[in-house]
This record gives sequence, C-alpha cells and structure tokens, in this order.
Amino acid sequence: MKKLWNFVSNEDDPFGPGVDLIVSLLAILLVMLVITAGAYQNINTKNQELASSLKSSRNRVEQLNNLLDAEKEKNSKLYKRLRAETAARIPQFPPNIVITAAQGYDFPSGSAELTDALNGYIRNTLVPNIEENIQKFDVDTVVIIGHTDGQPVAEPFSNLDGLVEEVATGNESVGKLKEGSNVDLGLMRALAVVRKLQDIQKSEGKLRSLDPLKGFRAYSAGPLILRNGEFAQPNENPDQERRRIEIRFTKSGEK
Repeated sequence: MKKLWNFVSNEDDPFGPGVDLIVSLLAILLVMLVITAGAYQNINTKNQELASSLKSSRNRVEQLNNLLDAEKEKNSKLYKRLRAETAARIPQFPPNIVITAAQGYDFPSGSAELTDALNGYIRNTLVPNIEENIQKFDVDTVVIIGHTDGQPVAEPFSNLDGLVEEVATGNESVGKLKEGSNVDLGLMRALAVVRKLQDIQKSEGKLRSLDPLKGFRAYSAGPLILRNGEFAQPNENPDQERRRIEIRFTKSGEK
C-alpha cells in the first residue's frame, strides 16, 4: 500500500505517473458517461418515436374501423334496398285453388261433363276468385289442371289426336272427345272448365282482362300427382281426393 501511495504521490514529482493514470481513468470514465448518455438519448428518442408511431397507428386503426362501420352500414342499406327491389321484380302469384270431388264437385265417372254443382261453383265462387286474384296479383293467365284417380278407363280408345285442338279453340265441344286413358280424361275435364270460363267471359262480360284464348291453359296430370304433391303409386281404387281440378295463376312473358 505504501508503495502504491509512493507511486501515486511522489514528493519529488507531484504530477508523476500516478496522477496521469488517474487522469486517464477519469477521461475514460467521462467518455463512457458521454457515450452512455448519448445512447440513452438515442434510446429515449427511439422510444418517443415508437410511441408517436404507435399512437398514429392506433388513430389510423380507429379511422379504418370507423370507415369499415360506415361501409357496413352503407352496404346493409344497399342490400335491403336491392332485396326490396328484387322482391318487387319477382312475380308474385296467388295460391292455387283446388276443387275436389270430396267437396261435392265431381264429374260423372269416366266423363268430362260438368254437373250442376260444379257449374254453380264455377260461376258463383271460382270466377269472383279469379277476378280478385287478377286484380291483386296482376296475372294474365289461368292454368287449369285436371287430376284423376287410378281407375282404368272403360274403353282404351282415344280420339284426342287431331280433335283436341278444335275443342281448345272452341270449334268443337268437349263432349266430342273420347278418352283412352286417365291422362286424356284429366285434359278433357280441364278443357270443360276452361270452356265454361270462356262462356261466362263471353256472355256475362266477366274475366275481361284475360285473353279469350291465350288467357286460359288446360293441362292434365292424369293420376300421376297426389294432393300433397308427391308422385302416386299404382292404385286402381276410387279416390275422391285424387279426382280434382287445380287452378293456378301465372303471367305471360309478352308485353
């Protein structure tokens, strides 16, 4: 220890090598402090920049979220408007009308002749319903579909080919037709209802918005479709629910 003190504090040379060493150490320490302070300043500056950048990013995210919410609201309104416009353009049709034998409106077996009960129903109930649906739903075509049960026809001979067109245009009566199958019979019964509607239109001035020919369509499903819409299985037993006239409404594509 004494030697170290003598080295640092030399009486002959008060500014000896010991003092130089201390000065050097102090200089090194000062440099390190300066470097450390500079590094700290740089870190502090970086932190401030990062904090500012983070704040800016948060503000940007908030702005984007606000824009996204605005776009969602805009798209929601646009979707609702387009949906409403699309719904307005999609044709709306009234429910089908079904006339069944079980209701008391039956055709004679194997015949397309309209009974008094069926004639009365067509004039007093069906025609007003058709007129109401035409006005309410803006339809211009009435589709009449004849359905039968699975009972075999008495005579499997048909004269519909070549004659059904004359009946459909009013040049021949439905009574001239001879069915050779239940499909024929269903069509004949549908034609009988169509002809009755056309007669009422002509003689009583009703159903005037319908074209006398193109406004009515007669089709047959024969025994194929059940009341619930499913395909029927082979069954030759009488069935009043299957024997029916179905009325549908549609709109032609003509302007």
